[in-house]
Amino acid sequence: MKNFSLLLIFLILIFEQVIAQNESAGYQLKDNAPKVYIRCNCDMDYIRQEIKFVNFVRDPSEADVNIIVSGMTTAGGGYEYNIAFNGTGKYSNLNDTLKYISKVGDSGDITRIGLTKKIKLGLVPFVNKNPLAEFMDVKFEKKVEATDVTDPWNNWVFSISSDIYMNGEKLTNYKNIWSSINADRVTENLKMNYAVSSSYSEYNYDIEGTNHKSISRSTNLNALVVSSIDEHFSAGGIFYAYQSTYSNINLTFKAAPAIEYDFYPYSEATSQQFTLLYQIGFRYFNYVDTTIYLKTTETLMMESLTTAFKMIKTWGSINISLTASNYFYDFKKNNLDLWTNLSCYITSGLHVNLYGGFSMIHDQLYLKKGGATLEEILLRRKALETTYNYYVSVGLSFTFGSVYSNVVNPRFYRF
Repeated sequence: MKNFSLLLIFLILIFEQVIAQNESAGYQLKDNAPKVYIRCNCDMDYIRQEIKFVNFVRDPSEADVNIIVSGMTTAGGGYEYNIAFNGTGKYSNLNDTLKYISKVGDSGDITRIGLTKKIKLGLVPFVNKNPLAEFMDVKFEKKVEATDVTDPWNNWVFSISSDIYMNGEKLTNYKNIWSSINADRVTENLKMNYAVSSSYSEYNYDIEGTNHKSISRSTNLNALVVSSIDEHFSAGGIFYAYQSTYSNINLTFKAAPAIEYDFYPYSEATSQQFTLLYQIGFRYFNYVDTTIYLKTTETLMMESLTTAFKMIKTWGSINISLTASNYFYDFKKNNLDLWTNLSCYITSGLHVNLYGGFSMIHDQLYLKKGGATLEEILLRRKALETTYNYYVSVGLSFTFGSVYSNVVNPRFYRF
């Protein structure tokens, strides 16, 4: 029995030594694998779990390959993912872009499987320059290719949404009902979007046994028709209608032809855009109450110019838009609106995030004559006179420690 125990211990020691040697060989092999950083709003745990032949890092400065996944909604209501592979160092001559398109009916699992397969495919040229290539194989799955089909919906996509929200306590309660209908048809040469939405909000306050009720209603209708001219120009028309008790508007609508120029080709829109959009048209107002300008109805000519810039790169992303508008009868009746979103990589592990907007407002034609009562101000029943508004959010994030992020451990996921 003693001899058997000694033999068992000896075998265990040998087995552990073999495992250690195999792990050491595995570590040496994995140490030479490309380091990959992915910037993607997707299931990173799944990607790490399925792609074992690279090292995932959490900092782009440590990476041999930076992958940026961006995208946009397709005409059929799905999503087109643009997957850009950018090599650095010894891989700097390797750059590629692949696309993956999910359908409107695809589940989250189907989407992440398809997207991960595309990422695997894009990483092959990088692994091919590595000793790991000896362990790679290529498998081809034959599938029926899509051909021209008859679409009974003629590229139209419809959606209907509705939400009911309620909350309350002993002396107050609130409810909101919101609904919308959307119809879209998008082809290479023509884009049409139609949307109608409606909102009803009700606040109830019990103050010393007396109930105070505040009700606001709003309705929006938007219509857009855009025709492609070439890779840089497009033209179309915009129609907009709106009703709001808060803004003293019984009905307003705008109709305006518009033209847009993109300094970059539209085919690069998922990664960068720099556009100028000009509108000129008229706007009709019908007010609930007489305005501060003694108007109950009016029709005015107007124009607007919007410049917008979007870029998604390894260092981060930036979105900026600036819109200037005015009425022709009085250029002092104008509006300037700036919006920005910046997410920037500063240095190893340090990121800065900025959201902000600022408007200079000189076109509040709808303000009610006589202003708002104290009750209307406190209950936010009426819009107030202002010359500007703004919002801003700034934040920093810093992460440090191991640069590798290969391991997936889902334990205590909900804790």
